[in-house]
Amino acid sequence: MALAKRALDLFEQALDQPDEARAAWIAAACGDDGALSAEVLHLMRADTDAAAALPTRGLDGFRAFGPPPERVGAYRIAECLGEGGMGATFAAVRADGLFEHDVAIKLVRPSMLPDTARALFHKERRALAKLSHRHIAQLFDGGVTEDGAPYFVMERVFGETVDAWAKGRGARAIVETLTDVCRAVQFAHQNLIVHADLKPANILVSQAGEAKIVDFGVARILRDVEGDEAGAFFPYTSGFASPARVAGAAPTVADDVYALGALARALLREKAADARDDLDAIIARACADSAAARYHSSDALCEDLRRWLEYRPIAAREAERLYSVRKFVRRRRLRVIAAGLALFGLVGALGVTSYLYVRAEQARQLAETRFTEVRDLARYLLFDVYDRLERTPRSLAMRRDVARVAQRYLEQLADSPVAPEDVRRETIEGLVRIADIQAGRHHANLGEYEAATASLATAETLAAALPQDGAVSAIRARVALRRASLAMNVDQDLDEAARFIEAGRELAAQSPDQLLALEIGVEAATLANWQGQHGQAATLARVVIVEAESMGGPIRETHFLHARAWDALAEALYYQDDLPGAEVAYRNYVELTTAYHRAHGDDMEALRNAVRARWALGTTLLQRERHREGLAILDIAASQIPTLLSFEPADEGAQRLERIVLTARAQALAMNGRFVEGERLLRSNVQGRRALYRAAPDQAEHARAYAISLAMLADLFADRRQGARACPLYDEAAGVFGELERRGQLARLDRESAVRMINERRADTCES
Repeated sequence: MALAKRALDLFEQALDQPDEARAAWIAAACGDDGALSAEVLHLMRADTDAAAALPTRGLDGFRAFGPPPERVGAYRIAECLGEGGMGATFAAVRADGLFEHDVAIKLVRPSMLPDTARALFHKERRALAKLSHRHIAQLFDGGVTEDGAPYFVMERVFGETVDAWAKGRGARAIVETLTDVCRAVQFAHQNLIVHADLKPANILVSQAGEAKIVDFGVARILRDVEGDEAGAFFPYTSGFASPARVAGAAPTVADDVYALGALARALLREKAADARDDLDAIIARACADSAAARYHSSDALCEDLRRWLEYRPIAAREAERLYSVRKFVRRRRLRVIAAGLALFGLVGALGVTSYLYVRAEQARQLAETRFTEVRDLARYLLFDVYDRLERTPRSLAMRRDVARVAQRYLEQLADSPVAPEDVRRETIEGLVRIADIQAGRHHANLGEYEAATASLATAETLAAALPQDGAVSAIRARVALRRASLAMNVDQDLDEAARFIEAGRELAAQSPDQLLALEIGVEAATLANWQGQHGQAATLARVVIVEAESMGGPIRETHFLHARAWDALAEALYYQDDLPGAEVAYRNYVELTTAYHRAHGDDMEALRNAVRARWALGTTLLQRERHREGLAILDIAASQIPTLLSFEPADEGAQRLERIVLTARAQALAMNGRFVEGERLLRSNVQGRRALYRAAPDQAEHARAYAISLAMLADLFADRRQGARACPLYDEAAGVFGELERRGQLARLDRESAVRMINERRADTCES
């Protein structure tokens, strides 16, 4: 077993050598060990002819296997970025026309992943795609090529390897970067993922000087899919692998800590001679032969590196006598010198006092500079980076994390007694942005309703404590409107929503912000529709439409409010049984949103509005018995859903939109004589909504959606006079609405529309 593991190790390293020098390299590496040399050469021959040693077909992707594929999934291969024993990495660009996207694609040698492990491979790479950290290159996707090669689609980092970057840089800059790497590794460990192959080639430094770890978790996938750890080989890189890894043990957190220590040793060699003892002690503890003697986590290693940067005693040397005293003197040498000078008496007192005053003034100026720098960083993250990420695929969780980091910086600044008011306002704006990502009803969101409610409540508490002016009133009004939206759409608590809207209206009266009036009008019209007050809803919506048109210009926020006002007006007319009027309003809604989307093709919020508008118009045409026209409109809406989901699969709002569009399309198919196709699609939607309802039965939105989908499926059977199949579905839908009634979560709109129609259809179908 030991011989086999050593041979596999040398085999993987030999693949990195040039073809003409490989034989000489193997001979030198094996030395006088003839058995080892024979085993390595046997593996090389088996690799060349891809016979017994390869359970899958050879990879046509990199050196010794022919040219790389022209495309991998939706991406076109551009150039090779690097090769290794595990595989090769290529630059690639998205080529399906949906949006532009530069990525790196790693093609893995098929021998690393047997055919029997494909399913687990897909499961693991989906888990790793959720590993979102600013110092970890994001894993976007993965799969298996037609030639049997597993691949990973990753964030492309434009930069250089950390060892190349470190040349010519001082020890402090390198240690700062190492702390970033340690924090990223700790984050992954907290998510139960080890890297297992940390080395300079897997850490890139971008042009902005930011470290990024690549290939995170690839070794974990290759490890887990083997299934039989007792006989599995775990790839590693000599010089960065712990003794346990070299002996063939599975990678653990302790092995990543060892690799971080080895990385520090490689980068800091011959640097910082004045602090060599401390750095050597840190590296020695990280690279201890025994896992128990190492730092217990990468976070502990990071802390010692931070202590070194701040001239504080490090944990690796805490037991040494006089060590802490020496560090104290070095860290506070000016104060120690001043104390010594004081012994000379009053003659030197004036000089010392003047000196300390100068130092204090310098410290004050430095503190102000640092305050400004941290604030600028927070603003850059919260506004510049955040806004750019909104147009970046699969960045929703990353935007949430960026907002959280910026908000934490701002909270620390806001705690300062000298913090200006606008810093405290920015802290509140950070919470609002986080809430929008968590569960904003009119944004891409993660469906984290409870977290969003908590963020908004905290924002209101902080805003209420500020001196009240027009800017603060505007922030508080928008917080109130967001809380109203969640109350009416998610919890179906219309009384609570009304209180929030009224609070927002009172606050808006104290602010000159013109958009606030539109926002309040739209939310009030939406609430009036929920309350069954459709005449009032139509009046409020018309006011917003006129005001939005008078503002002019394609301002994004104004456009979205203008579109929502047409939606609210059309819904009010629909439920007043003015179907012709509703159709006209919905056509205006479609025209407005599609024109804006054509002009802003990369804006996914614009596409979301256009899809929803077509869904609303399509269902209205079905109600008017123009079934073929309605289906055509819904077909277009359904065809655009994959673009939304491809851009951001985690978007709960896009997932919800997909469900309502496909449900309506299923109904349209049945109405157009394609009953079997419509039933199949509608049953699938019922099952999906049932799963959401059962996972969160207390959430009114899921209960309502499930009941409506049941009723729609029942209608399909009732229309074909299949009462035995329709009646149980009507009964279950009525039961779900009855539970909402008992909990006080049944809106008047549903009581007068959905519940009434269920009761009428059930009476006609089941009691006749």
